[in-house]
Amino acid sequence: MGLLRCLMASGQTFIFFKTYLMVMKKRLCIYIALSLITTTAFAQKHDYIWYLGYDLLDDPDESEYGTTALDFSNIDHPTTTSLPFSKLDFIDTNAGICDEDGNVLFYFNGQDIEDVSFAEMLNGSNINDDPAHIGYDLPQGAIVLPWPEHPDHYFLFHETLGTSWFGWGCYELRYSIIDMNGNNGLGEVIQRRRFLLYEPLTFGQLTATKHANGRDWWLLVNTRDSNLYYRYLLDPSGVRRMEDQVVGETVLAGVGQAVFSPDGTRYARFNTVSVEAGRFVDIYSFDRCSGLLSNPLKFQFDPNTLAGGAAISPNSRYLYIAYRLAVDQYDLQASDILASRQIVAEYDGFGDPFATTFNQIQLAPDGKIYGSAANGTNYLHIVHQPDLPGVAC
Repeated sequence: MGLLRCLMASGQTFIFFKTYLMVMKKRLCIYIALSLITTTAFAQKHDYIWYLGYDLLDDPDESEYGTTALDFSNIDHPTTTSLPFSKLDFIDTNAGICDEDGNVLFYFNGQDIEDVSFAEMLNGSNINDDPAHIGYDLPQGAIVLPWPEHPDHYFLFHETLGTSWFGWGCYELRYSIIDMNGNNGLGEVIQRRRFLLYEPLTFGQLTATKHANGRDWWLLVNTRDSNLYYRYLLDPSGVRRMEDQVVGETVLAGVGQAVFSPDGTRYARFNTVSVEAGRFVDIYSFDRCSGLLSNPLKFQFDPNTLAGGAAISPNSRYLYIAYRLAVDQYDLQASDILASRQIVAEYDGFGDPFATTFNQIQLAPDGKIYGSAANGTNYLHIVHQPDLPGVAC
C-alpha cells in the first residue's frame, strides 16, 4: 500500500528532511517546502512555486546542483526546475511567497532572504544567525503572510533557536516586513527582527489561516509543554496580540507539524516527543471570527516513532498523519474521530539509496498532498486523491 512516488529531476535532486548521514560526493539533498505559507487556500497563486534544496557539499564548482523549484503553474502537470544560481540551503525552515500570478517574490531559509534574482534581498541577510550557514534547523520555523490592505507588503514571522536559563530551544517570536517596491522591485526588508514574544515556545509549527472576514490572518503560537496559546491577528493596522487562550490538555513539545484545514474550521498538530514517549495528535475546532480553539481531542500512539507531519484534505474532511513507517487518515466529520483511523500507506522497504520512509506532508495547489522522505532520496510521496476515504485516496 505504498504511496506513489514522484521522481524529481532525475539525477540532480534528492529529498532531504533531517539527516546527518554523509552521502556520495556531489549528491544534493532537498527538503520539501512544508512551512511555505499556509494550508488555507489563497484566491491567488501565492503558493504556486516551492523552493527546495540542500547541497551537503556546498560546492560552487558544481553549478548543476542547487535549489530546485517545484512549480504548480500548470496545475495538471507540476514541473521541477533546477535553480543553480540560488545561494540558499533549505534544511528545516522554509518560507516564501509568490505574487497573485504565481511569480516568485522571495524565499527564506531561516537565515537569509533571497529575491527572485537569487541575490540576498536588501537588508535581508542574517535574519537569524547560524554559524553552520546551511539553513536553519527548525521545521515550520517561519511563515510569510500578505499584509492586508498594504499592496506589495509582506510580514515574515519567524522563531529563533537559542539557549537561556530555560535551556536550549525556541524562545523568541519575531517578525520582519518586506516592501516589494524597494530596490527596483526586487524587494527590501524595511523592518527587521521586530520583537513579539519571549517565552519557551514549541519547536516551530508556525501556520496561519484567514479570518472569517476574508482579509485578516490568525496566527497561533503554543508555549512549550503547556496548553497555553498566544493568538495574533494580522490586520491593516499591523500585528496585534489578542487575549491568550488556555484550552485542552498539555501539548508536549516535539518535532512535528501544525495545520489548519482549508476551510479554517479545524486546527491539528502532530508531535513526536521522544522514542520513549511516542507520538501525539491534537485536534481542535477553530472559530475564524473569534480566533478561539474548542473541542480538543488528544491521541497518543506507540513509542519508537521519529518525526512526521500532518495535512488536511482540500474538502477539509480528512486529516492525514505521516510517521516514518505509515500514513493514517482520520475522518474529522466522524462522531468518533479516533475510531475512524485507517492506515492508507505503509513503508514497503524501498530505498534509493536510503529508506523512503514518511516524513512531513503538505497540501499543494493541485489538490494533492506531497510528502518528504525522512532521508536523502530522490523521491516524494503523493496522496493523489486526499478527498476520498480510506485507501481510495
